[in-house]
Amino acid sequence: MKIIAPLALLALAALAARADEKVKALFRKCAPATVYVECKPDKEGLVHLGTGSIIDADGLILTNRHVIASSLDADREVAVYLFDGRRFNATVLEASEELDLALLRVEDSPGELPVMEWGDSDALEVGEDVIAIGNPDGLKWTLSTGIVSGKRENMIQTTAPLNPGNSGGPLISPDGKLIGVNTLSAYADRNNIAFARTSNVSRAWVEKILAAGAAGVTPRYEDEAHGFSFTPPQGWTVLDDNAENPAQEVAYQGQKSVLRVYFAAGKPREIHDHADEQDAVLKKQLKTYQRRSLDFLTFRGQVAAYSMTYAFAWDGVDYVSYQVVVNDNDGTWTLRFTCPSGDHARLQPMFDAVLQGARWSAGAAGRETPEKTIESWVQAISAGDLNQFLGCLDVGAWLDDATDGAYGKASEDEKKAMQDRYREVMKGVMEKGDLARQVEQGVRILAAQVDGETATVGLVSVSTTGVTVVEDFTLVHGAHGWLVTGVGEARAYETGAEAPEDSGKAEIKREKYRDEAKAFSMQVPSSWSKAAKQNSPVVWLHTFSEAGAADAVAKVAVSVMDLRKDLAQDELSEDDLDTLSEKFVEGFKQSFQAKFSIRSKEQVELGGLAAVRFKVHAQADAFSPQIETHIWFCYRNGWAYGVMSVNVKGEAQNPEFARIIESFKPTGKRK
Repeated sequence: MKIIAPLALLALAALAARADEKVKALFRKCAPATVYVECKPDKEGLVHLGTGSIIDADGLILTNRHVIASSLDADREVAVYLFDGRRFNATVLEASEELDLALLRVEDSPGELPVMEWGDSDALEVGEDVIAIGNPDGLKWTLSTGIVSGKRENMIQTTAPLNPGNSGGPLISPDGKLIGVNTLSAYADRNNIAFARTSNVSRAWVEKILAAGAAGVTPRYEDEAHGFSFTPPQGWTVLDDNAENPAQEVAYQGQKSVLRVYFAAGKPREIHDHADEQDAVLKKQLKTYQRRSLDFLTFRGQVAAYSMTYAFAWDGVDYVSYQVVVNDNDGTWTLRFTCPSGDHARLQPMFDAVLQGARWSAGAAGRETPEKTIESWVQAISAGDLNQFLGCLDVGAWLDDATDGAYGKASEDEKKAMQDRYREVMKGVMEKGDLARQVEQGVRILAAQVDGETATVGLVSVSTTGVTVVEDFTLVHGAHGWLVTGVGEARAYETGAEAPEDSGKAEIKREKYRDEAKAFSMQVPSSWSKAAKQNSPVVWLHTFSEAGAADAVAKVAVSVMDLRKDLAQDELSEDDLDTLSEKFVEGFKQSFQAKFSIRSKEQVELGGLAAVRFKVHAQADAFSPQIETHIWFCYRNGWAYGVMSVNVKGEAQNPEFARIIESFKPTGKRK
């Protein structure tokens, strides 16, 4: 007995140590997906704090309604802090008083955020171990442990201690999954009693919001049978009127506008005949029909698409419709966007974005077409799957090219050794994420040009410097489908020479804009208004806006400051750049009397230079619209640059803004 007792104590100690390691592992796994939520002061001046769980990598956060109640006003904004120290603004999308749940979305989300995986609360048993992560009383990312002490319809009772600040945080199962949203802490006179909303009820509530599009996250539409997909305007909801429109695949509505998609199966009609027939049908259906434009487009190397814009009146309201018709492999697609004529100029870029992001049929599954090979190649990069990545390549051709033909002359053992070395090199590249960074902002695959057993596919992507480029991939067809044999040099996509044949719309023509002082250049749509004025002896302001909208709120602006006499440094330290950027924003603030607030600030890169990026909400006076401004500030050779995109708060930004800013090149010199 004297021997057994010490052994039993040792065994218990070992079990406790293993339990401690398990809890530590759970915390390490789940803490990064837990956020600290900070809300604006309420009417009494109290700042509400709480916790939330990231449930989607693009920045959806689940928390309690009572945590964000003070922010349920016009802008519905809160601040969230990540475990790694990053801070973001988030918007309250939906809130349920009945369930005490709220769904937030991170603004300007970088994507690929750590995610809390859903668990099955119905499978949870009384007595199971659980942990809670939260921010009680401002103590960030604390851990408490306990067991499930009871279950009821949609609540879990737990002994894990919860205090003010834990609200909205995750209750986590032993396998590291979200099984409850901590909602109600102990009663004042009863210790060690706390409650959490079950994960299954919470998940059903979230999925209902997403399905309705109310969260501003409208799922991508996929027609797998015909190989077609597109992303509808965010926040738009499905319009259930297919019975009235038999040929209609799907329709979405939002902002007084409708996007309808039709598909006619079978051998496509000759595109010119189709356009004539469509014109005649519309004339017959709409008494006030007036066609404004008709442009035939190249699709897969042939004139197999057209765009048409027309106006009409209905119930006393003037409308504009813009439709694109495409002859695909096994039928004809029609995408028709209709909105009140007064909103057309503002909403057109949103529909253009839908077209730009559409994917058209590339044929059979697998790698039986060149486009599918590139699809698989991109997926492999995104997933970090080395084997899938190499499986898309003709490795022999790559190595032969890299060694000036030495691979083709090598013995089988030498070839194997070269392949092994190549595999190790590519493994290192993929683990570092160098390739993934090139496609993290999304890619667009252009239709292939096939000539017998060889093909070329254009791939539009974002380079590591943030520039949109197009690269031509060369492929050959073999026993295992199409394989990539080489990639051409990347060239700027904005030149307009490489318009995507499947985008549904001709690429906008752009021209290089260079200021007279030769301090910077940009690629700007040739049809846009351009203006420059000298605000002071050392400051010039350049503005760019859509044609005919020079006085509009929405614009891109570049402020150029000649500081060569004041600053001798060609480059500034991070601290000096930060100080100078703050002075610039303070000067910018002087133009606004009604409202001015900096929503976020971060270190970024612009035009190959280190830059500071601000997001600002402002309003000049009570009679002016509230605006949302992104400001990039950088410095080189004595020249300081403030690059700004400005649009009305809440309105979709023109996609051209991002393209213009991406093309910004600082060229100022000392002499």
